[in-house]
Amino acid sequence: MVELRVFRKELQNGLDTLGGQLVGIRQMIATNRPMDDILAMVEIDYRQVVSITPSETRKGRTFPVHKRSWLAQEVAEKPLGFFGSQDMLDMLKKEVAILKKLDRCNYITKFMGITNRNNQISIIMEWLPNGDLASTLAKDELDWEQKLFIAADIARGLHFLHEVGIIHKTLRAKNILLTRFNQAKITNFRQSRLESAQTRPMSDPFSFVRWLAPEKMTPPEVRYGPECDIYSFGMLLFEIASNKIPFVSFNDRELPEKIVRDDLYEKVPEGTPAEFGNIMTACWSHDPRLRPTVSQVLLVLRDTCEKHTSGEPIALPSSLKDPPPLFAVSPPATKNQGLFSPPMTPVAGLLTPEAYKNPYVNKRYVDEAIQQQQQLQQQQRQQQQQQSSQPSSTHQQAHLAIPQQARPQGQSQQQLQTPQQPTHSPRLHHTVPKSTSTPSQSTM
Repeated sequence: MVELRVFRKELQNGLDTLGGQLVGIRQMIATNRPMDDILAMVEIDYRQVVSITPSETRKGRTFPVHKRSWLAQEVAEKPLGFFGSQDMLDMLKKEVAILKKLDRCNYITKFMGITNRNNQISIIMEWLPNGDLASTLAKDELDWEQKLFIAADIARGLHFLHEVGIIHKTLRAKNILLTRFNQAKITNFRQSRLESAQTRPMSDPFSFVRWLAPEKMTPPEVRYGPECDIYSFGMLLFEIASNKIPFVSFNDRELPEKIVRDDLYEKVPEGTPAEFGNIMTACWSHDPRLRPTVSQVLLVLRDTCEKHTSGEPIALPSSLKDPPPLFAVSPPATKNQGLFSPPMTPVAGLLTPEAYKNPYVNKRYVDEAIQQQQQLQQQQRQQQQQQSSQPSSTHQQAHLAIPQQARPQGQSQQQLQTPQQPTHSPRLHHTVPKSTSTPSQSTM
């Protein structure tokens, strides 16, 4: 454990330099350098990438990933397919262009280059000996101190991505690799894109549905933005806390309906630190406006690590020296309304006392959600009353058409009054103590 802390301290010493490096990366993105030039810059002679003993192979999505040696360092050779089709070339150019922009962050898998071995194109990446996070979690070998550091590593990598305008789109434990010290690095950018680029459908959405933001599950789809990555990150935190994938008792095909129509949420695993549970549930809110930014997530994880671990303090990028307030979750420029069919109860999973105990949920939006919910219930009651009172005569129809001020005095005062705007339920509107506790997700 001492070795781990020393290694982390060495990494953190150079973290503040990322602020200046972000400027250079943004400039590289702005230049729009031709893709063919980028490919030429990163091509590696396949004869320099040699097999080593003992050999090691890992299962990839389409092809196996091989452990190789290149310039006296261990690397991973990740085949993409046989060169020939324009689609293959376009996919390669996109992934290489993104990877080339990310080699300055210690929390993203380092990209070395590409090779063309007998017309088979492969990406050469750094080799991370402890494999992917999902396999490590399945062994149930990590304690909470290690889990908190891993979560913070991923948040720092995601913060870097969002700072340079890149959306990952497939954040999950399977796409996180671990060094021999269990430092986490984000990998697999095949589905990723620049934030300014046009959103395209995922090649296999059902394979990622457990981590997919609800607003991307039903038409009309919204643009895939940073808040979608935040939802996926919340589900990744659930994987870290529970050692299992989200919604394990449901199959991929039935999940979208359960999540969107039935307002399905996961439950915070027992034994999860309260702060970790609070930020996790805030991230997986069904309303994108209620999700925190990655900067806010990183600050919470920093404080949680300092409270629950004995290691060195978590260093933050220089861009977070003046962070936004934790309680401010800014709404998007245009409200995401009408995203769900049939319409969902507005943030129904947050209409509980636990929402007020969660310090990472904007209370103003919870108040608005409660108000909208009560207004909706009032409208439903009025519609039911109108449907149940079916007039049987012309006289009754005429009576119903009488203006309110001209109705007989025998009519109830409640009918004469304009319905008042609903007020908050006393059960929900209360003073919140300073201390926080892990919210119960049984209703979420």
